[in-house]
Amino acid sequence: MHRPTFRFASVPRPRPAAPPQPSARSAPRPEPVWDASLPVRERDRLNAAAVEAARVLHNVVAHLRHTDGNRRWALGTPLYVVDRPYGVLRPRPSFVNWSHVKGLVIFVRNNDELRLLGRTAPNGTRIIVLPEDGGT
Repeated sequence: MHRPTFRFASVPRPRPAAPPQPSARSAPRPEPVWDASLPVRERDRLNAAAVEAARVLHNVVAHLRHTDGNRRWALGTPLYVVDRPYGVLRPRPSFVNWSHVKGLVIFVRNNDELRLLGRTAPNGTRIIVLPEDGGT
C-alpha cells in the first residue's frame, strides 16, 4: 500500500515588514497561488490529503466543515476533531489573523503556498505541505 509522504516546514523567525514604497499604482497584487477556482478534482484531493495527514501524522480523525463560513479561517476550510478546531486547509495569506488560528495546524497545497504563509506565520506554527497527486 502506498503511504503518502508529508513534509513538515520549519517556519523562520519573521522579519519586520519593510515600509511600503510609494508608487503610482498602489493596487493590491493578487495572490497567484490562491486560485479560487481550483478544479473540483484538485479540491477533493486536497480535502482527502488533509484528513489523511491528520490521521497519519497526529493520529486524529478530522473532518472538514465546508459550511462553517467563519472569517476566522481566512477563506480556508477548517478541520475539526469532534467539535474542536484542529487545523485550516489553505487559509489565504492576506486574510490570516494569526491570533485567530494560533495552535492550529495549517495545511497548504505546495511549497509556493508555504513560502507565502511562512512570511508572516509566527514561530511555532505547524504548516504541513500536502503530498502531490501521485496518480494513486
